[in-house]
Amino acid sequence: MDLLSMPRLGQTMDVGVIVARHVDAGAPFAAGDLLYTVETEKVETDVEAKTDGRMLRWLAADGEEVAVGAPVAVLAHAGDPTDDASVDRFLSGDAPSSVPESAPAPPASDLPPPPSSPAPTAASGRVRAVPKARAIAREHGIDLSTIVVGGDRPITVPDVEAHIARLAAPPVPPTPAQPVSRPVAPVVPVPAAPPAAAPLPDAPAGGPEPIRLDGNRRAMVASMSTSWSTIPHFTEMIEVDVSSLQRERAHYDGPGKAPTVTAYLIREFAAACRAVPMLHAGLVEGGMIERDQVDMAVAVDTDQGLVAPVMRGADRLHVVEIGEQLRDLAERARARRLQISDVEGGHVALSNLGAYGVQAGTPIIPPRQTAMLFAGSVVERPVVVDGEIVVRPMMWLSLTCDHRLIDGATAAKALQVLRTSFEGTGA
Repeated sequence: MDLLSMPRLGQTMDVGVIVARHVDAGAPFAAGDLLYTVETEKVETDVEAKTDGRMLRWLAADGEEVAVGAPVAVLAHAGDPTDDASVDRFLSGDAPSSVPESAPAPPASDLPPPPSSPAPTAASGRVRAVPKARAIAREHGIDLSTIVVGGDRPITVPDVEAHIARLAAPPVPPTPAQPVSRPVAPVVPVPAAPPAAAPLPDAPAGGPEPIRLDGNRRAMVASMSTSWSTIPHFTEMIEVDVSSLQRERAHYDGPGKAPTVTAYLIREFAAACRAVPMLHAGLVEGGMIERDQVDMAVAVDTDQGLVAPVMRGADRLHVVEIGEQLRDLAERARARRLQISDVEGGHVALSNLGAYGVQAGTPIIPPRQTAMLFAGSVVERPVVVDGEIVVRPMMWLSLTCDHRLIDGATAAKALQVLRTSFEGTGA
């Protein structure tokens, strides 16, 4: 027998929600068969069987949230017993199991330093703990988010007591360094981890029952909290004349319909990233990395909220190709047919809400990205051109950047590239 566990399907995935189970308990399945569908990080992903087997018992129901690595079902292989009693013994640990058992807690003097991974949280973002454990932690001034437990379970009293013992244990003296006969490079200090986002408040007593967040909304809560608490944002704005863009679209004579305004925005923003490489550089441990192509996340409005699939190598595509890929990504996003790989790995992001009449905005940069361009609506208004008042179609562009990598002058250069492209021959 084996346990089927929740796989990690994305870089930032911590939990998944079982959307549908496709194999009944007791039924056989073959390698490649669809076992269940999991919702996470704004997409639904099908999980297939890697080998032949039989589904003995589901441990998670439809709609249930399961932590990465937590058991989802019990499977049987050829020759394994399939009766309920054998499954019960397997789950209780009386039968051989492929899942390692938890080790006993070490004495206080031997306790290892706490891992860097956070304590398990509920969908609301509040650390999960039994009431007595929460009370003890409060008495000792302990932040529950600093206590790490194995698996997807709430923090218990022994967890808090072990953490208190660890804090009270005398520090282990460092081993004296051995002298060396050659110069040693100085150690560069690693910046401290950014502060975690403040926990969400409890639901008021006697009030309405909280509505459970779906996968898309949970992903937004997590990513926006992470971004706002770790990335120093700043935004610069510029107004551009899009007369040239409108003329190009009006005189389009290529295959199919003319590319949308969003397609042209992708083209020009990607070109600006190429002209100002720092705009799509990456900040990593130990420094920064330069990228040889522009992978751009593009916000798409769906029934489940905004989803941002990534267009790979946008700077290498013709505007017609951009339009075709944009239609494909948008259709799959609205049909919930995106894969995890479709929404990960963006370098920069674009949001165009001009169709809603919004003229300007200050977007939040998605985690692991360095800049986001927001495009407002096109509005005809009077402007001064060559000393004369004329009416022109104008659009505001807002560029929000990560100030750890991009300074104000660099952002201004990128906006100037965008203005030149739109108002010159680039659009």
